Amino acid sequence: MQDRKMEGAHNGSMFILSGFGKMDTFTYFYFACSLILFLATVFVNILLIAVIILEESLHEPMYICLSNLSVNELFGSSSLLPHLMANLLSETKTISYTGCFIQIFCLYNYGNVEAIILTVMAYDRYVAICNPLRYFTMMTKEKVYKLLTTAWLYSFFLILIIVALSLRLPLCGSTIEKLYCDNVSIIKLSCVDTSVNNIYGLFTIVVHFGIPLTIIIYSYIQILKVCLKISKEARARAFHTCGTHLLTFFSFIIGALFVLLGNRVNSKAVPSFVTVILSLEFLSGKLICPPGSSALGPMEPVTSPLWRREVLSQWVEFPNLLTYIAIVSANLLLMIIIVLEESLHEPMYILIGNLAANGLYGSTAFFPKLLANLVTEAPTISRTGCLIQIFFIHTNAGLEIFLLALMAYDRYMSICNPLRYTSVMTNSNLRKLIAAAWLFPICVFSVHFYLTLRLPLCGFIVQKIYCDNWSVVKLSCVDTFLNNIFGIFVTVLLLGVPLALILISYLLIIKVSIRASKDAQSKAMKTCATHLLAFLVFIFTFLFEVIQHRYNTRNIPYFIRIYMSVQYIIIPPLLNPIIYGVKTQEIRTRVTKLLKRKIS
Repeated sequence: MQDRKMEGAHNGSMFILSGFGKMDTFTYFYFACSLILFLATVFVNILLIAVIILEESLHEPMYICLSNLSVNELFGSSSLLPHLMANLLSETKTISYTGCFIQIFCLYNYGNVEAIILTVMAYDRYVAICNPLRYFTMMTKEKVYKLLTTAWLYSFFLILIIVALSLRLPLCGSTIEKLYCDNVSIIKLSCVDTSVNNIYGLFTIVVHFGIPLTIIIYSYIQILKVCLKISKEARARAFHTCGTHLLTFFSFIIGALFVLLGNRVNSKAVPSFVTVILSLEFLSGKLICPPGSSALGPMEPVTSPLWRREVLSQWVEFPNLLTYIAIVSANLLLMIIIVLEESLHEPMYILIGNLAANGLYGSTAFFPKLLANLVTEAPTISRTGCLIQIFFIHTNAGLEIFLLALMAYDRYMSICNPLRYTSVMTNSNLRKLIAAAWLFPICVFSVHFYLTLRLPLCGFIVQKIYCDNWSVVKLSCVDTFLNNIFGIFVTVLLLGVPLALILISYLLIIKVSIRASKDAQSKAMKTCATHLLAFLVFIFTFLFEVIQHRYNTRNIPYFIRIYMSVQYIIIPPLLNPIIYGVKTQEIRTRVTKLLKRKIS
C-alpha cells in the first residue's frame, strides 16, 4: 500500500489542498475577493512599471528598485491567485505533482527576491542620507543593475536546490493542509528521513531573511544616528524618503514571519480563518498598495508628456471602484440575509445589520466624490459638498463606536446575566437603544457642524483626499478656541464613553469566564471573538486619525498620513461583513442556502 502511494506520487499524482475545506461556505465570495485582488494587483503594478519606464526622470536607483519590486509582485501573485481561484470554483481542490513544485519554486523565489530588493533599497537610503556626497559614485545605474541581477539569480539558484532536495523524496501522503503548495508541507509527507532538507531549510532562512534583516536594521540605525544630528527640515525629508520603504518592509516581514513560524511550530490553536488570512498576507498584503504608490501620491500622480494626470487617475480609480463595489455588495448582502431570515431577528444580528447600514452610509459619503475627483483635471469639492461630507463621515464614525458599544453590552448581558437577558434585551428596548445610537451622534455633531459653518475662511486647500472638520477649522481667519474646546468634548463623549463601556463589559465578561468551566469559557470566547475583532479594526484605524488632528505629524511621510487617514472609512465596512459572515454560523448557513438556491 505504501509503495503504491510512493509510486503514485512520483507518477504525476494530484495533491489535495485541504485548506479549502475551511472556505467551503463562502466559495463565491472568496472567489470575488481573490479576483478583485488579482486584477487590482496587475493593474497597479503594471501601471507603476510603465510610468517608471516611460518617465526618464525616474531612471534612478530607488525607482529602478521599485519597478523590480513590482515585477516580483506580479510574479508572486500570478503563481498563487489564478490557481487559487480555479480551485475555489472546482469541486476537487487539487494541484498536480508538477504544478505543486512549480508553485513552490515561484512563491519561494518571490519571497527571497522581495527580501533582497528591500535590502538594496535600505542600502540606497543609507548611502543617500549618511553619505550624500558619495551617493552618485556608489549607486550608479550599472551597480544597481548588477545588484538586482544578483538578487534574482542568487535567489533562483538557492531555491532550485531546495526544490531539488524535495523532488528526490518519496512521499507517503497526498494531503497538504494549506491553500497552496509549500516546501515544508511536502517534506511532512515524506516516508524517509528529511534531516538534509530541514538543515538546508534553516540555512536558507538564515541566509535569505537573517542577513537582509540585519542589513536593513543596521542601515536604519545609521540613518537614525544621522537624523538626530541634522536640522528638523532635513530630518523630516529623511523620514519622508524612508517612510514608504519601512511600511513595505514591515508589511512583508510580518506576513513572512507568520508563515515561517506556522511551518516550524504547532499553529493548530490559531483559528482557521486567521490562519488562512495570515498565510496569504505575506503575498497579498502589499500587492494592492505597492511601495511605489507613494511616488504617485494619492491625488498628485507623476505626470509626463505621455502619461497625463487624467490617464493615470483612471488607472488609480479602478481599484477604488472595485473596493466600493465590494463594500456595497457585501454589506447589502448581509443586511438582506438578516432581514429575510426570521431566525436572525435577534439583538446581536439586528445590531450587525445596523453596522452594515452604517458602513454603506459612511463609504457612500467618501467613495463617489473620490472617484469623481480621480477623473477630473482639478480635484475639488464645493463648500456645501465639503460640509455635507464632513457631517456624514463624522456621524458615521460616532455611530460605529456606539453600535460596537451596544454589541459589547449585549454580549455582557448574554454571558454575565443570562437569566435577565431576554427581559432586558427586548425588541422594544433594542429599538430605543439603536435609535439613540443613531440620533445621539447626529445631534452632538450638529452643534459641532454649526460651529464650523459660522467660521469665515481664509484658505481653500484641504490637505487630504476628503473633507474633515479639523482641516476646515484650520482654514479659519478668526479665533477657533470654541471649536477646539467643543471638539475635545465631542471626542471624549463620542469616543471615550463608548470605549469605557466596551472595556468595562469585557472586563466583567473575563471575570465571569475565569470562574466558568472550560466549555463555558470556549463558548464565551467564540461569541465575543467577532465583535472584538471588528472593534479592534475600527479603533486602531480611528485613533490614528484623532492623534493626527491633535498632534504635529508632519514628520510622518505624506503618503502614510493620507493612507492611514482613510483606513477608518474603508477598512471597517470592508471587513465587518467578512468577519461576521465567516465567523457567525447562523449567517454563514443562511448565505450558503441562498447561494445554493440561486445556483439550482
